[in-house]
Amino acid sequence: MQRIRQASDERWSDLLRLDPSVNTALYIQLADRIRAAIEQKQLSPGEKLPVSKEMQRISGLSSITVENGISILVREGWVIRRPRYGTFVVEKTPRTGDRLRNRQKLGVVRVVFHQIYPYGEYWFRLLLDLETELRRAGFRMEFWQRSNEFPFGAQELEEGCTALIFCGTCPAALVRIIAQDDFPLLLLGSLDRPHAVPAGVDMLMHDDRQSAFEAMNHLLKLGHREIGCITAPAGTQLHQDYLTGIHQAAEEFKLDPSQLHIVSMPVASLADGNEAVKPLLCNHTGITALLSTDSLVTCGIRNALTELGLRIPEEISLITLGESGLFSILRPALTTVRSQEPPGGFVVKAVEILMDRLQNPSHLCKIVNFGTPQVMVRESTRFLRREPQKK
Repeated sequence: MQRIRQASDERWSDLLRLDPSVNTALYIQLADRIRAAIEQKQLSPGEKLPVSKEMQRISGLSSITVENGISILVREGWVIRRPRYGTFVVEKTPRTGDRLRNRQKLGVVRVVFHQIYPYGEYWFRLLLDLETELRRAGFRMEFWQRSNEFPFGAQELEEGCTALIFCGTCPAALVRIIAQDDFPLLLLGSLDRPHAVPAGVDMLMHDDRQSAFEAMNHLLKLGHREIGCITAPAGTQLHQDYLTGIHQAAEEFKLDPSQLHIVSMPVASLADGNEAVKPLLCNHTGITALLSTDSLVTCGIRNALTELGLRIPEEISLITLGESGLFSILRPALTTVRSQEPPGGFVVKAVEILMDRLQNPSHLCKIVNFGTPQVMVRESTRFLRREPQKK
């Protein structure tokens, strides 16, 4: 009897070997280890798990950690509790459709921002519309901020929710892990690296490449040939998309590459917009127009131009991507490129895609560009008026 118990302890000690050094909670690791053992047939259908006290003794984990880990497996349908008898591996492991239904019972969609803050009117309205549409669909929204201080891993993000929505610049490495878990994930934005979107992930985004093209094309049609562009962080997919659109327009007008001055912003903020444009204009005094890809940065640029004594648009034209109710009432009112779509259309489409992923086992993940970028011409851009040459 002693030998049987010793062999059982050794077996479970190996199964419950966790790594406290990784950024994944121990109770999630515990659930992952037991789930993997069931999938790999190391635990048989109907096999009884050690009681909580035995599992604590073997693994060194606390009672709360053990309880939380086992609760995950119960909710997901991997094990079943039988009062007064114990916890057992289910006779039939969950199929894909069953897992989707189990996730839906949680009723939570987690919205995650990575290394950015939901500042400004655009993100505020998007979060408000998301909360409304998800509630209509029978789900509750949670907001999580992922940062260097809180570097949540895939398992922590997945635990306790039905699906994930990533907003803004999405971390490619993390997206790949979540895709491998076959966990419902919708990206509202692009990746932080110019990589292909992994299979099993939906992406909904505005056509950033075409937006940058339309903005650049507008300035070139007005006769501007020395243009400064303040864009997204270098190395990101968003930066690459903006550059592609800008260069496409420049090539159509046969613009000399030396006349195009591009600055990538590591952080999108009002202060950074103010500081970035000053050296740009001092180093390239021939610039007659500026293109900004971020609305908050654009406000910083306006402040910098005022401090430098440059008048918009008499001395320099300014165009920005995105739209804000503020832009039409500023003086001069800002020319913008915005996506033409029905009110709330982007969020309605996002929730529609997510619900199909959750309810349709044969759902095909896809990348969708939503809306048609159009220039809203206002007062901040004008035809370039060249000074007559002196005889």
